[in-house]
Amino acid sequence: MRCRLVRLVCGVVWVSGVSFADFATGMRAYQNGDFATAIRELTREGEAGNMAAQFTLGFMYANGKGTAVSESQALLWFRMAAQRGHADAQYAAGYMLLNGKGAAADEAEAARLFQLAAAQNHIPAQYSLALLYVEGKGVKKDEAEAARLLTVAAQRENPSAQYALGKLLLTATTIPKDEETGIKWLQFAANQGVPDALLLLASRSQNAAEAFQLRLRAAELGSAEAQMATAVAYAEGKGAAQSDSEAAKWYRKAAEQKNAEAQFQMGFLYANGKGVAQDEQEAAKWYRRAAEQGHAGAFFNLRALESSGRVRPADPLEAVRIYKVAAGQGNADAQYQLALIYEEGRTGSPDQAGALKWMRMAAEQGHPEAQFRLGRMFAAGIGVPQSSAEAIGWYKKAAEQGNGQAQTALAEFYVNNGAAANPAEAAKWLARAAEQGNRQAQYGYGLMLLEGRGVARNVREGARLMRLAADTGYGAAQLQFARLCLEGRGVPQDFVQAHVWANLAATEGEAEAVQVREKAAGLMTHEQVAQAQDMARNWRPAAKQ
Repeated sequence: MRCRLVRLVCGVVWVSGVSFADFATGMRAYQNGDFATAIRELTREGEAGNMAAQFTLGFMYANGKGTAVSESQALLWFRMAAQRGHADAQYAAGYMLLNGKGAAADEAEAARLFQLAAAQNHIPAQYSLALLYVEGKGVKKDEAEAARLLTVAAQRENPSAQYALGKLLLTATTIPKDEETGIKWLQFAANQGVPDALLLLASRSQNAAEAFQLRLRAAELGSAEAQMATAVAYAEGKGAAQSDSEAAKWYRKAAEQKNAEAQFQMGFLYANGKGVAQDEQEAAKWYRRAAEQGHAGAFFNLRALESSGRVRPADPLEAVRIYKVAAGQGNADAQYQLALIYEEGRTGSPDQAGALKWMRMAAEQGHPEAQFRLGRMFAAGIGVPQSSAEAIGWYKKAAEQGNGQAQTALAEFYVNNGAAANPAEAAKWLARAAEQGNRQAQYGYGLMLLEGRGVARNVREGARLMRLAADTGYGAAQLQFARLCLEGRGVPQDFVQAHVWANLAATEGEAEAVQVREKAAGLMTHEQVAQAQDMARNWRPAAKQ
């Protein structure tokens, strides 16, 4: 009998041209980790038509065993084995085509291959084909056929099929719903550790404590969604005792799985010291991770932290990566920050084209700082043809939103525009900027009030604004205020104050300040001069804008 079987095998091999010894050698080499020998022997076998060798080669190319990963080669070998009726290969080729691996996605061909494998009772193929019927992908939507296939696979204890069948019976639209049976299959899947089944059961539970326990089980199985839900439950005390530390524990687990909302929550917890020790550097780290995934709130909080100066800003390359994500989502501040990086060349040489692109995008969304800077680019012809009209247009948009720099730039245009100069318009914009504390505007509008140019003369108000600008260390304003003190215009005449402010203006490089200081000194006693010098030494500037 044994000799007869050997003769039969030998006869089949001889007819097909396949050497059983070569296949065995290849598989033995594969099992021993000698993938180079395995791929050589199995290629010979595969080319000769051995479908098991073909399937194994597909697996090796898909996983880079003995060769570089090649999805196209993997699909080629899987399809060769599939044509010979190899169920695993039919399923593998279908999976690759469904997901566009190795070739363009082809849902119809994937469904056909799944059907071939499903007819051979291939459980994963039955499950995958059923999902296509549920969604109407590659086949006409057919919930009845989906339920039939899922029932076959579920009865063979496939947990994914049990979950999918339970969900279908609860949510069906073209076949009768069956809540009792659906719940039963969900419970079977849950008992086999399917997190989605636990979550679906939790969502249908009317008992907060029961729902929490179901989500906790899913969280412990590694579901990021369940870990998030568990964290929220602990944070809010719903279904479990409130605990910031437990909330932080589960947020962290979800965050480590790249859940953007969990990363944002970790940033918030570290920023506020809830459930963890307060650590703004750690907060920034988590905000950056969430922002890289496009979380708008994380980007906003990260910008606030970095602007405060309390955390180290991201290095320029990381910043570009983060800002591009947010900028691509239409975040105007991200677009503006990206423009500044390119304009200043923080990642290398300045890139005026890149700066202009993002500055314009931010400006067109109404970002006032971007509008001002875009106006300045047009005014100076940086990266764009020089255009005063364009510059004024963008300055006005920013100025109308309260941007002090744009208001001051507009005023300068109206003052220095030759025959088209408009002092009243200049005074209007300087007044608005001065109200916001812009020291250049305080100085400029103060001069106009002192001179009655473009506005009714008001010496006292002009002096008040000049003092505000002088207090910030603005040299021109300090010189002008020194003159006012010396002459007693708008303020009581005070030679000591005149000396102090002239001295300060001189240190800011105002050449005429020396003459004012000396004139004041000639009207003072030695004691007053010493007092003024001491006051100047101990003077400290106020915050400037």
